[in-house]
Amino acid sequence: MPAPEPILRILKRVGRTPAAVAMSRRIVPAVDGWVHRASGGRWRLTNVLFPTLVLEHAGRRSGRRFRTPLAYVRDGEAYVLAATNFGQAHHPAWSHNLLASPAASAVVDGERIAVMAELATPEERARVWPALLRIWPGFDDYRARSGRDVRVFFLRPRGPVSPRG
Repeated sequence: MPAPEPILRILKRVGRTPAAVAMSRRIVPAVDGWVHRASGGRWRLTNVLFPTLVLEHAGRRSGRRFRTPLAYVRDGEAYVLAATNFGQAHHPAWSHNLLASPAASAVVDGERIAVMAELATPEERARVWPALLRIWPGFDDYRARSGRDVRVFFLRPRGPVSPRG
């Protein structure tokens, strides 16, 4: 459930500051994960700011399964993700994992969906970037700070939805 619009505007402005970004990278994922587990998968703190899914993917070297909460926008049937990595110079590990093994799953609103990840072309990235900025204007700050082309992925459903993630 999103926050009221005036609060959301303030959170989005403050959330773009370097101090908030540093805190978000370290503290928010742990607290958000605890809230998600404690609520049986029904709540995420980040859902107050933007729609969030949990990407379930395999490590490219270890094969270990990872669960990564990420902001998304919809593009038709697809879920669109921006691999901003909070503006760090390197791509996030989850994006390397999807390039190596694009078959994954996404938990959206408690439903697990089998997906196939596709790296957006530059034209597709330009088309969906404004939608990503509508949910989190800080993505432009992250892109500028990182000095790299931000990877954008489409997660396309590839099978039936199963109950509860």
